[in-house]
Formats: sequence, C-alpha cells, structure tokens
Amino acid sequence: MIRRHTTTAVLTSLLFVWTILPASGQTPMVLTLKKARSLALEHSPLLHASEHALTIAKEDIESANAGRLPTLDLHESYMNTNNPTSVFGTLLNQGRFTENDFDVDRLVSPGSLDNYRFDLSLNQSIYQGNRTTLGIKRARLGADVSRARVEETKQHVLYRVTEAYYDILLAKAQVKTAQEAETIARTNLRHIQSRFDAGVTVKSDVLEAAVRLSSVREALIVAQRSVKVARAVLQHTIGLREAVDVEGDLNLIHALSRTRADDGMSPLESRPDYQALQGQLDQAEVGTKLAKSSFLPSVDIQSIYERNTAGPFSNGESNYSVFAVFRLNLFSGLSDRANVRRSLAQVKRQQQLLEVKRREIAVEVAEARFVVEAAEERNVVTEGTVEQAEENLRIVRNRYRSGIAPVIDLLTAEMVLNKAKLQRLNARYDLHVGLARQSLVQGQMGLTSVE
Repeated sequence: MIRRHTTTAVLTSLLFVWTILPASGQTPMVLTLKKARSLALEHSPLLHASEHALTIAKEDIESANAGRLPTLDLHESYMNTNNPTSVFGTLLNQGRFTENDFDVDRLVSPGSLDNYRFDLSLNQSIYQGNRTTLGIKRARLGADVSRARVEETKQHVLYRVTEAYYDILLAKAQVKTAQEAETIARTNLRHIQSRFDAGVTVKSDVLEAAVRLSSVREALIVAQRSVKVARAVLQHTIGLREAVDVEGDLNLIHALSRTRADDGMSPLESRPDYQALQGQLDQAEVGTKLAKSSFLPSVDIQSIYERNTAGPFSNGESNYSVFAVFRLNLFSGLSDRANVRRSLAQVKRQQQLLEVKRREIAVEVAEARFVVEAAEERNVVTEGTVEQAEENLRIVRNRYRSGIAPVIDLLTAEMVLNKAKLQRLNARYDLHVGLARQSLVQGQMGLTSVE
C-alpha cells in the first residue's frame, strides 16, 4: 500500500513538472532580432511590473483629485441607555419629550431608552492652504516619473534582448570555429601519424598532435554548452515559455544611429533615468511647498442631517446642522518646522543625485563611443590577421611535410589561426553589442532600428 501511494505521488509530480516545463524535444522558435525585441515588449515580466507601477501612480492622481470633492457619509446606530443626560436629549431628538418628563424623579432616574439614529454627513473643503492643488501636482509628477521608469525599463529590456541575441550568434560562431579547428587538428594528426608509420618522425609528434586534438574537442564541448545557455538567457529575458533560437550571423553590421547629432538632442534630454530623477527633484520641490502649507489656515463646510426614532420602523424627528470650520496651526510640537527642513534637505539631495547622474551619463556616452571605435578598428585588423594566419598555416604545413619545420611549428600555426578566428568573432560581437550599448546610453534604444 505504501509503495502504491509512493508511485502515485511520483507520477503526479512528474505530470505536474511536465505540464509546467517546455518539452525538451520541442522545435525552438526561431527569431530575428526584430521579432525577439517585439516579443520582449509583449512578454517581459520586468516591463509589465513597471507598467503596473505606472498604473499605481495614475491612481494616486485620482486620489489626490478627491481632495477637491465633497465627502458624504451615512451612519446608522442603535443605543440603549438610562443615563439621565442622554435620555433627556434623546427624547428631545425623537420628538417625544412631554411635560411629565420634567418630573424630578424621572429626570434623575429615568428608565432605559432605545434610540435608532440615522444620519448623513457632508463635508466640503473650501480652502486647505493650497495643499490639495500641491498634492495633485506632486501626484502628476509621480506619474511622469513612473512613465520615465517604464521607458527606462523598456530600453534596458531591449538592450538585454539584443545582447542575448548576439550572445547566441557568437556562441554558434564559436562552435563553427571549434569544428573547423577540430577538422584541422584531425587532419594534422592523420598526416603526422602517416609520417610516423613511414618512420620519418617520432612518437612524441603523434602524441603532441593527439593532445592538441583533445584540447580542441574540449573547446568544442564548451562552445556547444554556451549555445544552450545563451538560448535559455534569451528565452527568459524575453519572458517566453517556448524554447528559442535565432537566425543571422555576426558578419552583417546593421546601420544604427550612433550619435545624437542627427536630431540635435543631448543624452540628458532623452535618457529616461535622468528624466525620472528630474521628476523626483520637481516632486521634492513641491513637497517643500506642501510642508510650508501646514502653516496656512484651512476652511471647511460641514453639514449633518439626522433622524432619531424609538424603533427601526417608528416615527421620529429629524434635524440638521451646518457648520463652518476654520483651523489654524498655532503650535504642533515643532514637527511642522522639522518637516520643512526635511523637505529642503530632500531637494538638495535630489539635486546632487541629478548631478551624479549627469556625470555618469557623460562617462557612459564617452565610454560607449570609444568601445565602438575600438571595435571598428579591431574588425579591420582581425580580418587581415585571419588571412595571414591561414597563409602561415599553409606554409608551415608544407614545410612540415617536407621535413623542414618541426611539429611544434605546425601545432603553433594551427593555434594561431584558431586564435585569430576567435579574435575576429569577438571583434564583430563587440561591435554589434557596442552599437546597442551606445544606443542605450544615448537614450535611443527604443528608437533605433536593429534587425
């Protein structure tokens, strides 16, 4: 019986895992960069979270606007009392007070009395020291900040998708390079083995070539694993449950707007994180005005309509009251002054944070530009390096077959070619990702076309 229950639990667990995980043998969704970016905008949990934060900020505006509208409350209560004062007043409110109720004994020791009270209360703020208007303004600024944060999140998601996309292309290219290196290493080993069988070389040459082939195979295994990891990163960066793959290669350099000279805008004008900090500074300045408004008076109009009866369905009497309420803060334990000082300090803090961000952006823009420039130069250099390494391997291989060059020269030439190919791949990858990074730091990641 225990074994049967255990088997059932295991099968249930496996079924649950099977239903929530994508099948390992499923055909992956092949994506272009444009499609991957589009899907990320639809499915990214990070982006959805920031959009919900914007929704919250918009509701804060509605809450702040409520300060301009009246409040209307309904109350119903039941009371049973023999308190002389309460009984006297309740009888008056119910309209049941008679001459007999002036009897001293009844006044001093009344019997218990039931009262059902229904009332509507209306309160309208007339003047609140401009606090309502300032609260609305601060809430709107908060929505602007959240809107900028959404744009910031969007651009970072697009950048991470772009980076993950090129990570897959790089990993695939590294696999191809490792396969080419394996083919070369196997060919060299075959030639060296033939020379050893012919008695024109030594056993150590064969062993060195075999070790080299093993090293290349290990690099191939690592590269193949990197492809799987990169695919998983792209899948979860986009927010998909389906396995993904990409199409394309690192040879195509896409046209990206790499400077802000085209539209005349500076990064400070387009960077959403800078705009968010500017919005927070504006909020802090409004907060200072709000803190100072606590010293201003407030005026409210209040009205109450009530009905009192001896029973829930009995006849009774109704009455109303209208009040004009004036309030002025004369002393509140110095907390209001502390709030003003706190608000002023918050303004200064936001000003410094804005200055820090301005300097960070300047460094990021300069760094991104230098990375792209270096990658462009490296691409030119590495193209020539690969050609030279291929020619060098051809010459050394012929020299080795002729018995002029030692085996170490052949293996070294092989490694030099493989290294040159990898350097060329890295240069191309760095240019692609560097261009995307440059677009990000200029606040253009959602504007440029990367396909």
